[in-house]
Amino acid sequence: MPSFDAFSSDVAVRNPSQSYKYDDYESKKPSIFSLRAYRLVIGVMLLFTFYCTTSMRADLGMAMVCMVNASAYSSPETSLKPDLNQSSTRTSQCERMETEKAIASGYNGTLAWNPTMQATLFSATYYGAILTVVPGGILADRFMPNIILLVAVLNYVLISFLTPLLATTNYYGFLTGRIVMGLGEGFVLPTMSSLAARWFPETERSTICAIYTSGNQIATSTVPLIGAALCSSKFLGGWPAIFYLLGCVGTIWACLWVVFVTSSPQDNKWIPNKEKRYLEVSLGKTGKKLAKDPIPWKSIALSLVMLSNWLSTYAANYTATLQQAYLPTYYKEVLYMDIHKNGFYSTMPFLVQLIMKNIFSILSDKLKAWKVVSPTFACKMFQTLGAIVQSFTLLMLAFFIDCTRPTLAVVLFAMNGIGAAAVIPGSMTSLLSVAPTHTGTLIALSMIFGQLANFSATNIVGIINKHGSPEEWSLIFLIAGIINITSGVLFVCFGSADVQPWATPLPRIANNASNQGNELNNATICDENA
Repeated sequence: MPSFDAFSSDVAVRNPSQSYKYDDYESKKPSIFSLRAYRLVIGVMLLFTFYCTTSMRADLGMAMVCMVNASAYSSPETSLKPDLNQSSTRTSQCERMETEKAIASGYNGTLAWNPTMQATLFSATYYGAILTVVPGGILADRFMPNIILLVAVLNYVLISFLTPLLATTNYYGFLTGRIVMGLGEGFVLPTMSSLAARWFPETERSTICAIYTSGNQIATSTVPLIGAALCSSKFLGGWPAIFYLLGCVGTIWACLWVVFVTSSPQDNKWIPNKEKRYLEVSLGKTGKKLAKDPIPWKSIALSLVMLSNWLSTYAANYTATLQQAYLPTYYKEVLYMDIHKNGFYSTMPFLVQLIMKNIFSILSDKLKAWKVVSPTFACKMFQTLGAIVQSFTLLMLAFFIDCTRPTLAVVLFAMNGIGAAAVIPGSMTSLLSVAPTHTGTLIALSMIFGQLANFSATNIVGIINKHGSPEEWSLIFLIAGIINITSGVLFVCFGSADVQPWATPLPRIANNASNQGNELNNATICDENA
């Protein structure tokens, strides 16, 4: 691996006058957590964006257990031979839930969808997203990400409002609607990442990444509670109210987005002049538009650093999809929780992840700022922690959990949230660091692996989980544990937070030398503090 010592010092890439100006603003910069900082407004709006998109996609996980007829596919048989872990004992101790008990527990849906049909619905958005994720990243780096993101989220809103009609009218109509929703999903993360790169200096990027992706955990923490409450009510027919409510939330987001968010600080009329000047100096031309250098497709494809990031993204998305889509189903089928306990306990892993990801990310940025660890060491340290914790909890779930140990299961899922939180200062920060001028493109490429993980997870569950038996779920968690172990080992070997040689901006003839220095400076500082 080439050495990047030449990029380890700010002096190596700044001319003296530019260094003075930058340090002057750096010492007086408004904190991102200051109520006077407009960056905080942008961060909150990005968080709200993630909340809306995740909630309108993940609401099907909780709604599904209320939509489907509890006896539509029940069977006293199991689909696997008893060779995984004490399966004969499990079968005798954990008999199948009777239909009457299911109805009494709140699972009284009417739609006769078998597990394979349900798995196809869960994966439908990912099929749509994989078609648009690469175009989304390229467009985000070159055009107005705020407008692209607005159109993408409005697509979510429309499908959310139409969901009750589509679901009760025709299964394939509903399936088509979910695929169309996925077309918008492919634009979300690349445009958000590109927007963040235009608004936030490198010293704040792990922190802002943790802030805006927290919308994901807030959504997955609140939607099960909201869904459980609405499922058991008569308001608007019960489960349809989930989709109507979240569609309204998305509409409110769109109104606020149009008023307060622009693609860059220079175009925003609300930002204070002092903060705008600080961002102009610290971001340079990157704050206006990311570089127009040709995308080094071959170098990206052959990069072991990117391979380790892609596999880490695959593992993170695979595990997250299992929990977001299937945790309520697992609690229903294996632990036999009623609808209200199901909703409450389904929120716990994501609530833990929400808290810990912000702690980990702030700690990571502080350790790098204090020169305690290098950016690469920090990424590897947190990614390794995440892989170990998630692998351990998934293997424990595979071999030691059935309906006789519900408390241990809840604790293990909460611990899994700690492991998931470490991904942000780990591989996610690496993605923001290795090629700052191609952030949207790299995020888009990583999302391809994320989408592959999403629909492979749902399809594998659909293939294995025919009857909802503990043995079937054991195999599902075992596969997820092995995936996390593999990705963790590869990231330790090849992961990095250094700007890669193929990502260095091409030399340019500039009228203003300080602007050229700004562009180079942005790339190298990201290597120091992203």
